[in-house]
Amino acid sequence: MSFRLSEKEVSEHFSSQKFKPKQQQITINERSINYAEIGNDTLPVVIFVHGSPGSWSAWEGFFKDSILLKK
Repeated sequence: MSFRLSEKEVSEHFSSQKFKPKQQQITINERSINYAEIGNDTLPVVIFVHGSPGSWSAWEGFFKDSILLKK
């Protein structure tokens, strides 16, 4: 399992997908938090927490799941 994907690798992994994840970063109390978002922003939010499994890339299958993306 890879623990980190570069933006180029993410683009390659999702090149054939309708939805592409956007990698973002926010700073709160001088701490940077990296996150990825995907799908229609009018639908309910699902949050996958890093470390369970090892990194966001471990959730790649969920990011490609057409049923989950519709809900």
